[in-house]
Amino acid sequence: APALHLSAATFDDGLAAKKSKDYPQAESSFSEVIAAEPKNAQAWAERATVRGWQKKYDAAIADWRQAISVDPISSEFHVGLARVLIWKGDRTAAVTEIDRALLVTPRDAALWEWKGDLARDDHNQALALTSYREADRLDHGNRASRIGDVPWDATAWRLDATGVRDHYSNERGNESSFVGTVGY
Repeated sequence: APALHLSAATFDDGLAAKKSKDYPQAESSFSEVIAAEPKNAQAWAERATVRGWQKKYDAAIADWRQAISVDPISSEFHVGLARVLIWKGDRTAAVTEIDRALLVTPRDAALWEWKGDLARDDHNQALALTSYREADRLDHGNRASRIGDVPWDATAWRLDATGVRDHYSNERGNESSFVGTVGY
């Protein structure tokens, strides 16, 4: 029992260090908790978070996987792993983790929207629309604007033009200005 009390205090120390952005100290505190309680999924998750913030991506990924092995039905842990995988640049694995989170919490509109965002960024129109529609359905229509605002082809040329004609004063007369922008 004393070890549990010590690790609870150490866990709180880790949270305090995390909050004050002393990530190395937070990592150390959570490591102590993990050493005392290797089945403490939340300690693994907290250490994974601070390791990810320190760009220790491989260590963070290993910690998230350990947290998931201790508590496989935590969608939060799959989301944390997905976030680090995106930071590392492994978008395919990140989408797999989002799908795993959706197996646990299939009614999470924000997860469906995030999946849609990733699909949109990867130019997968069908998956993006499906994901956005599911997010909108779950959120009772409050996410509908996302469905129509999807730039499907980021390499397409675009032309924007605006024009203004004003009469400022009798001395200046009519003035016009036109602006055109071409881009892709």
